[in-house]
Amino acid sequence: MRHGADGSSGKNSNSSPGLLRTGGARTLPEMWRAASRIHDAELLSTGDSNRTFDAFSQAVDALSQANQGHYDTTYASTKDSLTLYMPLSAILFPLLGLAATGGIVMRLKDF
Repeated sequence: MRHGADGSSGKNSNSSPGLLRTGGARTLPEMWRAASRIHDAELLSTGDSNRTFDAFSQAVDALSQANQGHYDTTYASTKDSLTLYMPLSAILFPLLGLAATGGIVMRLKDF
């Protein structure tokens, strides 16, 4: 009388009656130890690691704010400089061109 794909009757001969083949704990003390390890893992998962991740997340947020502040300062400085340099360029470049042209004209008079 074969029931399983491997030819077994569906019962695990290595385990206690009522326990399926799970590879887990087989005796009551082993089951308590396994439950204790699961509980310890839950405490670790929701305790120290959460606090550590929260501290890391806060450090990243603080760094992000510092970077944003530096970016805003740099942007404002560049904007102010361009606001000054564009009109100066529009006025000074043609004036320098006229001065250069005047110098060339004066040299050409000598020929």
